[in-house]
Amino acid sequence: MKLTKRIFAGFTSAAIAAAMFALPASAAKKGYQEFEPTAENVKLIGRTTYQNGALWVPWSAGGVEFKATGSSVRFNLLKSQTARLAVYVNGELAAIGNTSPKASNPVVDVPLGEGENVVKLVKLSESANSVLVIDSIEVEKGTTIAPTEAKEHSIEFIGDSITCGYGADGSLKESFSTKNENAAKTYAYLTAGAFDADYSFVSVSGTGVISGYTNGADKNDTLLAPNYYENLCFTWNWIDGQNPSDLEWDFSEYQPEAVVINLGQNDSSYTKKDEAKCAEFVDGYVDFLKTVRKNNPDAAIECVLGLMGNDLTPTSLFMSFLYRTVMTLATALIITRQRVHTFSQPESWSIS
Repeated sequence: MKLTKRIFAGFTSAAIAAAMFALPASAAKKGYQEFEPTAENVKLIGRTTYQNGALWVPWSAGGVEFKATGSSVRFNLLKSQTARLAVYVNGELAAIGNTSPKASNPVVDVPLGEGENVVKLVKLSESANSVLVIDSIEVEKGTTIAPTEAKEHSIEFIGDSITCGYGADGSLKESFSTKNENAAKTYAYLTAGAFDADYSFVSVSGTGVISGYTNGADKNDTLLAPNYYENLCFTWNWIDGQNPSDLEWDFSEYQPEAVVINLGQNDSSYTKKDEAKCAEFVDGYVDFLKTVRKNNPDAAIECVLGLMGNDLTPTSLFMSFLYRTVMTLATALIITRQRVHTFSQPESWSIS
């Protein structure tokens, strides 16, 4: 696949391609060699799985990172529902665009600079709508690729549309589309970058603890974080007759230093300051914290809430129940190495 609107002049931060198209499937291009996207060759970012000779990348901000030399690198992808992705070279954006469900074997070509380069492919869109499938990575013969080193710090972010980057590249007049989602503009991605930390996202737009987003009085139990947290992902996308949501996640693959839980915004559309429903939220949140702690026994857990909704303030009934949730867990439950904290974020509606 060729990248349209090539603006490559050597390699600068302005070298951005705006769209992606497909080429027919083929062997490695002349003068190039293929590498499998496995942990031996690349650093795996986020929850991924290697199935049938290809790497499945479901979550927002998931992907691969590696060191490479030569003049260019090619990513051979397999057919999937529309996914948005970006490729960074030495920290600079080199390509951004969307795969097409009509393309059987999308290809992404990205030029490299002189000497050793750090190449990072990031899935910008969320797991619910698509799973990115990387078949292989090509570099020039005589060169090789190697995974970048693990960072000193590591964080897992559990959240909803705020963590996914829902509409981050859109406007208030636009409806949701994979094409305007950008996980690389989220507070979570920027926080990981600020701490120079490895990261993993577990986020679905509209999700909650006891109820996903609802515009009525009825609970929405379709999108609940506790239901998929211990699985590879949540998605409506099927690959080769298999739903990746059915795969269990092996928590030994990634044990973060900290887990940030940013949930509750969608639950509040159901609780609506009703005390009985808020109490139900407390019970559900406590149970979910138990699950997170069970699977991350040594991690600090940061419970945060805010950014959206006037009722989500430190003095609101909902926030008081969230605070009581954590206090209930920290004082009444016997959990080793507790380290559970709360943090209220200021409300913000800005889109940049």
